[in-house]
Amino acid sequence: MARAQRTISLRTIRAYRTVSADATAVLSAMMPADLIAHERARAHQRIEQGCAGGTATIKKEERAISTTSWQKRWDRSTTGRWTHRLLPNVRRWMEKPPMDLTFHMTQARVNRNEFNNMVESIMTEKEADEREEQSNA
Repeated sequence: MARAQRTISLRTIRAYRTVSADATAVLSAMMPADLIAHERARAHQRIEQGCAGGTATIKKEERAISTTSWQKRWDRSTTGRWTHRLLPNVRRWMEKPPMDLTFHMTQARVNRNEFNNMVESIMTEKEADEREEQSNA
């Protein structure tokens, strides 16, 4: 299940397959399937027991528990550390307004070396163009 979810996440955020599973899950705002399964099992059990609060309240409480579990997993993860520095709070990222991640935006959030190299090459080209303009003036 985790492999299928990672493939979907990679395609959603338009990233290379070298991006870690943890980073793809956070960037795509797709909670890991095992956490969703546990959440639904807990909610179903509470609803069957007739816990107070109603179905919507129970589901909301269980989602909060799952999100907290995901945050702890994200904080403990040894992969996706650059992305974690940029997006340390899973809940905040999930609650953001919907947006499409372009390939370049994803690369900037995932791999600083690739992004820095791209910025350096752009700056080098710009500096060369400026020098050429100055010599022609």
